[in-house]
Amino acid sequence: MRAFSQGRQISFAHAPALAPPSPRARTVLAPSLRALMLDGNRLQSLAQLAALSRLELLTASRNRLRGLAGLGGLPALRRLGVAGNLIGCLEDVAPLVGASLLGDLDLRGNELGQVRWGVLVGVC
Repeated sequence: MRAFSQGRQISFAHAPALAPPSPRARTVLAPSLRALMLDGNRLQSLAQLAALSRLELLTASRNRLRGLAGLGGLPALRRLGVAGNLIGCLEDVAPLVGASLLGDLDLRGNELGQVRWGVLVGVC
């Protein structure tokens, strides 16, 4: 397991059997956490991260995500990496409408069909 913290950044990349954070852990982390890396953990949802209101960078590549529920409530989110998941259609990306500062979205390696650029711009 590679889990480390550097100030306002936490990485749980490739952490086996990562359990969702407890309510107390979310309360302690929420005020200052700016970057969170959750790559390669077999996660199926990121909805429990909605309380991380100052989060600017989130990577959750190579998991088992089918959607991005809860992430629209992250007002500071600027960069999101969810490459190599199971996201299959634009409706699965729609929760990002609320992330108005999002400028970098990595969806490579998902199961999205052909997507017109204008459609994605309207969603994100």
